[in-house]
Amino acid sequence: MNYYKLRHIKYKNNVISVILLVIIFIILLLLIIIKGYSSFITYASYTENCFIVPVKLKNSDIIKDSTMLKIDDKLYKFNIESVSELYVENYTNYQDYQISINKKFKNNEVKKITFYYKKERMIKKILKLIL
Repeated sequence: MNYYKLRHIKYKNNVISVILLVIIFIILLLLIIIKGYSSFITYASYTENCFIVPVKLKNSDIIKDSTMLKIDDKLYKFNIESVSELYVENYTNYQDYQISINKKFKNNEVKKITFYYKKERMIKKILKLIL
């Protein structure tokens, strides 16, 4: 492209480039503003008044640092009632966490539980994936 063509770009091309720039700017702004959680998914059984969650030893800090959990598409705040001693199963160390929430479930019911921890901005998460 020479100078003459650059000076006489048609109006239609300018509108498309401006729209693209505005869209990119809005996406970057949203990535900077929006925050999200990291998640850890596991299964737990409900007995009496609490869930018993078997967790590998390397993931036990995730449970302690979690702020909320999701059961059946509903978010709950929880309390850690107790933590069991370490036990070994298939050469892996486990701990059982007893977690109580305000809702009652059927006895011996197994549920899929998602723990949410470490709230970060989305742009930081994307940069961690890239780098």
